[in-house]
Amino acid sequence: MNEHKAQHHKAHELPSYAHKTHDPTHSALERKIAQVSVRLARPDAPYQDPEIAAGWARHHRLFKFNPNHDERGRFDFGSGGRDSQSAPTTSPNWPVSGQSGLKVPQAIGQIQDQAPNNSGSQAQCALYVREALKAGGVDLKDHPVSADQYGSYLERSGFVQLTPNPAAGYDAKPGDIAVFGRLTATGSGHIQIFDGKNWISDFRQNGFWPSHAYREGDKGYKIYRP
Repeated sequence: MNEHKAQHHKAHELPSYAHKTHDPTHSALERKIAQVSVRLARPDAPYQDPEIAAGWARHHRLFKFNPNHDERGRFDFGSGGRDSQSAPTTSPNWPVSGQSGLKVPQAIGQIQDQAPNNSGSQAQCALYVREALKAGGVDLKDHPVSADQYGSYLERSGFVQLTPNPAAGYDAKPGDIAVFGRLTATGSGHIQIFDGKNWISDFRQNGFWPSHAYREGDKGYKIYRP
């Protein structure tokens, strides 16, 4: 093999972990994801980005279904897309609850009744979540107007921020609130609440991410527990 062919062959070699065998108990979906992750981790993968490649490589090394995903099967290998390492989906440091006194069933019932199904944001997410908090008994005195400013207000109201910051596919609890920073591109932030099954803001979302812009955004998000 001449030097040119050797270099070409080396560039297309798969990582050593790609040759491991799969657990026969893995589902067909898990096997398919593992196969795709191998291809995307290759240095010659089309439209490859170093951070994305590293994420796929970490996923494949786990050889199990990575819970850091949304309902559309898209993967998040960082905290809000910003971290170089996978954010956690569980943590012993996360409290079961804060001290907000939020009546979660009432808050969730309010926003479920008001939010339309999967119609996209109406730029009213802060209003919808605020009305849910009001229904749940939270004092709205000195509440912010912009969604991205709700973090400090929630903490003053007894919510506790989850640290380390969870991955998008973390084990969310009913009443958890996600606050997204204001995007540089759009100048807007976002806020949403988990109802036990879905994330809801001013619409019933398809998953954790309210839109592609926030998934790929530059400000990340924080999670607050009541």
